[in-house]
Amino acid sequence: MFLWCPNMKHIKNESGMVLIITLLLLLSLLMMASAVSYLTSSYANLVDAVTNKPLAIDAAETCVDKGFEWLSNTDAFPSGGSAWVQTTSIEMPTDIAVSGMPLYGYSIITDTKPKDTTELRLAPLLNVAGRTRCNSVFVEKLAPLVEGTGSEVGASDYSKSTSINIIKITASGLFDVPLRTDGVSIDTASWRNSSSQANIEIISEFRP
Repeated sequence: MFLWCPNMKHIKNESGMVLIITLLLLLSLLMMASAVSYLTSSYANLVDAVTNKPLAIDAAETCVDKGFEWLSNTDAFPSGGSAWVQTTSIEMPTDIAVSGMPLYGYSIITDTKPKDTTELRLAPLLNVAGRTRCNSVFVEKLAPLVEGTGSEVGASDYSKSTSINIIKITASGLFDVPLRTDGVSIDTASWRNSSSQANIEIISEFRP
Protein backbone atom coordinates (compact mmCIF):
# COMPACT_ATOMS: atom_id res chain seq x y z
CA MET A 1 0.00 0.00 0.00
CA PHE A 2 1.40 3.41 -0.99
CA LEU A 3 0.63 6.72 0.61
CA TRP A 4 -0.53 9.31 -1.82
CA CYS A 5 -0.53 13.07 -1.38
CA PRO A 6 -1.92 15.46 -3.94
CA ASN A 7 0.85 18.08 -3.15
CA MET A 8 3.84 15.69 -3.36
CA LYS A 9 5.03 17.15 -6.70
CA HIS A 10 4.93 20.66 -5.26
CA ILE A 11 7.03 19.56 -2.25
CA LYS A 12 9.72 18.05 -4.52
CA ASN A 13 9.98 21.34 -6.50
CA GLU A 14 10.43 23.30 -3.27
CA SER A 15 13.21 20.92 -2.16
CA GLY A 16 15.09 21.64 -5.41
CA MET A 17 14.86 25.39 -4.84
CA VAL A 18 16.27 25.03 -1.32
CA LEU A 19 19.28 23.21 -2.75
CA ILE A 20 19.87 25.96 -5.34
CA ILE A 21 19.56 28.73 -2.72
CA THR A 22 21.98 26.88 -0.44
CA LEU A 23 24.54 26.59 -3.23
CA LEU A 24 24.18 30.30 -4.03
CA LEU A 25 24.74 31.20 -0.37
CA LEU A 26 27.83 28.99 -0.22
CA LEU A 27 29.15 30.64 -3.41
CA SER A 28 28.57 34.09 -1.91
CA LEU A 29 30.38 33.14 1.29
CA LEU A 30 33.28 31.74 -0.73
CA MET A 31 33.58 34.97 -2.72
CA MET A 32 33.47 37.05 0.47
CA ALA A 33 36.21 34.90 2.03
CA SER A 34 38.37 35.28 -1.09
CA ALA A 35 37.90 39.07 -1.04
CA VAL A 36 38.85 39.29 2.64
CA SER A 37 41.92 37.13 2.03
CA TYR A 38 43.00 39.33 -0.91
CA LEU A 39 42.57 42.55 1.10
CA THR A 40 44.47 41.09 4.04
CA SER A 41 47.34 40.05 1.78
CA SER A 42 47.40 43.48 0.07
CA TYR A 43 47.52 45.34 3.38
CA ALA A 44 50.26 43.03 4.64
CA ASN A 45 52.35 43.76 1.53
CA LEU A 46 51.73 47.49 1.98
CA VAL A 47 52.86 47.31 5.61
CA ASP A 48 56.04 45.48 4.55
CA ALA A 49 56.79 48.12 1.91
CA VAL A 50 56.25 51.01 4.34
CA THR A 51 58.25 49.31 7.10
CA ASN A 52 61.25 48.55 4.88
CA LYS A 53 61.33 51.87 2.99
CA PRO A 54 63.51 53.60 5.63
CA LEU A 55 66.12 50.86 5.23
CA ALA A 56 66.31 51.52 1.49
CA ILE A 57 66.58 55.26 2.20
CA ASP A 58 69.38 54.63 4.72
CA ALA A 59 71.26 52.62 2.10
CA ALA A 60 70.96 55.45 -0.43
CA GLU A 61 72.02 58.10 2.11
CA THR A 62 75.01 55.98 3.12
CA CYS A 63 76.20 55.75 -0.48
CA VAL A 64 75.73 59.51 -1.01
CA ASP A 65 78.06 60.12 1.95
CA LYS A 66 80.56 57.60 0.61
CA GLY A 67 80.37 59.31 -2.77
CA PHE A 68 81.58 62.61 -1.30
CA GLU A 69 84.26 60.75 0.64
CA TRP A 70 85.37 59.20 -2.65
CA LEU A 71 85.71 62.65 -4.20
CA SER A 72 88.10 63.62 -1.38
CA ASN A 73 90.20 60.49 -1.73
CA THR A 74 93.56 61.23 -3.41
CA ASP A 75 94.28 57.59 -4.29
CA ALA A 76 94.56 56.63 -7.93
CA PHE A 77 91.29 56.26 -9.84
CA PRO A 78 89.03 54.37 -9.33
CA SER A 79 89.87 53.99 -5.63
CA GLY A 80 89.96 57.77 -5.27
CA GLY A 81 87.97 60.48 -7.02
CA SER A 82 90.16 63.54 -6.46
CA ALA A 83 91.73 63.28 -9.91
CA TRP A 84 88.30 62.56 -11.41
CA VAL A 85 87.01 65.94 -10.21
CA GLN A 86 89.90 67.75 -11.84
CA THR A 87 89.86 65.97 -15.19
CA THR A 88 86.28 64.89 -15.88
CA SER A 89 84.19 67.06 -18.16
CA ILE A 90 80.96 68.69 -17.05
CA GLU A 91 77.81 66.53 -17.21
CA MET A 92 79.72 63.26 -17.58
CA PRO A 93 78.21 61.09 -14.80
CA THR A 94 80.20 58.16 -13.43
CA ASP A 95 78.56 55.25 -11.65
CA ILE A 96 80.84 54.26 -8.77
CA ALA A 97 78.64 51.31 -7.75
CA VAL A 98 79.25 49.13 -10.82
CA SER A 99 81.66 46.21 -10.86
CA GLY A 100 85.25 47.36 -10.42
CA MET A 101 84.29 50.62 -8.68
CA PRO A 102 84.69 51.31 -4.94
CA LEU A 103 80.98 51.18 -4.02
CA TYR A 104 80.14 47.97 -5.84
CA GLY A 105 78.07 45.83 -3.46
CA TYR A 106 78.30 48.48 -0.74
CA SER A 107 75.71 48.17 2.02
CA ILE A 108 74.89 49.35 5.52
CA ILE A 109 76.57 46.24 6.90
CA THR A 110 79.78 47.25 5.11
CA ASP A 111 79.52 50.84 6.33
CA THR A 112 79.06 49.80 9.97
CA LYS A 113 81.82 47.21 9.99
CA PRO A 114 83.93 47.42 13.19
CA LYS A 115 87.45 48.79 12.84
CA ASP A 116 88.94 45.80 14.59
CA THR A 117 88.27 42.17 13.77
CA THR A 118 85.85 41.61 16.64
CA GLU A 119 82.27 41.26 15.41
CA LEU A 120 79.92 42.52 18.10
CA ARG A 121 76.83 43.06 15.99
CA LEU A 122 73.90 40.77 16.69
CA ALA A 123 72.67 38.24 14.12
CA PRO A 124 69.27 39.98 13.55
CA LEU A 125 71.07 43.26 12.78
CA LEU A 126 73.47 41.54 10.40
CA ASN A 127 70.54 39.85 8.67
CA VAL A 128 68.69 43.12 8.08
CA ALA A 129 71.73 45.25 7.24
CA GLY A 130 73.04 42.54 4.93
CA ARG A 131 69.96 42.85 2.73
CA THR A 132 70.64 46.52 1.95
CA ARG A 133 72.85 47.76 -0.84
CA CYS A 134 73.27 50.43 -3.51
CA ASN A 135 72.85 49.34 -7.09
CA SER A 136 73.82 52.74 -8.55
CA VAL A 137 75.66 55.85 -7.34
CA PHE A 138 76.06 58.39 -10.14
CA VAL A 139 78.53 61.22 -9.50
CA GLU A 140 78.28 64.18 -11.88
CA LYS A 141 80.15 67.49 -12.07
CA LEU A 142 77.64 70.19 -12.95
CA ALA A 143 79.85 73.29 -12.99
CA PRO A 144 83.29 74.51 -11.84
CA LEU A 145 83.28 77.80 -9.91
CA VAL A 146 85.89 80.21 -8.59
CA GLU A 147 85.17 81.74 -5.23
CA GLY A 148 87.06 84.64 -3.69
CA THR A 149 88.39 84.18 -0.18
CA GLY A 150 89.45 87.75 0.65
CA SER A 151 86.74 90.08 1.91
CA GLU A 152 88.58 93.26 2.89
CA VAL A 153 91.08 95.46 1.08
CA GLY A 154 94.48 95.09 2.69
CA ALA A 155 93.79 91.66 4.15
CA SER A 156 96.43 89.02 3.55
CA ASP A 157 94.02 86.86 1.57
CA TYR A 158 92.51 89.74 -0.44
CA SER A 159 92.09 88.95 -4.16
CA LYS A 160 92.87 85.28 -3.53
CA SER A 161 90.43 82.69 -4.84
CA THR A 162 89.72 79.01 -4.53
CA SER A 163 88.15 76.62 -7.00
CA ILE A 164 84.98 74.74 -6.11
CA ASN A 165 82.72 72.40 -8.03
CA ILE A 166 78.97 71.86 -8.07
CA ILE A 167 78.50 68.11 -7.70
CA LYS A 168 75.35 66.04 -8.09
CA ILE A 169 75.18 62.55 -6.60
CA THR A 170 72.20 60.31 -7.35
CA ALA A 171 72.05 57.09 -5.35
CA SER A 172 69.62 54.18 -5.53
CA GLY A 173 69.25 52.26 -2.27
CA LEU A 174 67.72 48.79 -2.08
CA PHE A 175 66.40 46.52 0.64
CA ASP A 176 65.82 42.82 0.02
CA VAL A 177 65.69 43.40 -3.75
CA PRO A 178 66.64 40.45 -6.00
CA LEU A 179 69.44 41.30 -8.43
CA ARG A 180 70.63 39.68 -11.62
CA THR A 181 73.99 37.96 -12.00
CA ASP A 182 75.78 41.28 -12.60
CA GLY A 183 74.98 42.30 -9.02
CA VAL A 184 73.49 45.62 -10.17
CA SER A 185 70.42 45.11 -12.39
CA ILE A 186 67.13 44.50 -10.55
CA ASP A 187 65.41 41.19 -11.28
CA THR A 188 61.84 42.52 -11.50
CA ALA A 189 60.43 39.05 -12.17
CA SER A 190 61.54 37.93 -8.69
CA TRP A 191 60.42 41.05 -6.79
CA ARG A 192 59.47 40.18 -3.21
CA ASN A 193 56.77 41.60 -0.96
CA SER A 194 59.44 42.92 1.39
CA SER A 195 61.48 44.53 -1.40
CA SER A 196 61.90 48.31 -1.36
CA GLN A 197 63.82 50.87 -3.41
CA ALA A 198 64.63 54.53 -2.68
CA ASN A 199 66.36 57.14 -4.83
CA ILE A 200 68.13 60.19 -3.39
CA GLU A 201 69.61 63.09 -5.35
CA ILE A 202 71.96 65.60 -3.69
CA ILE A 203 73.44 68.74 -5.28
CA SER A 204 76.18 70.37 -3.28
CA GLU A 205 79.32 72.48 -3.48
CA PHE A 206 82.54 70.49 -3.23
CA ARG A 207 85.89 72.00 -2.31
CA PRO A 208 88.89 69.79 -3.15
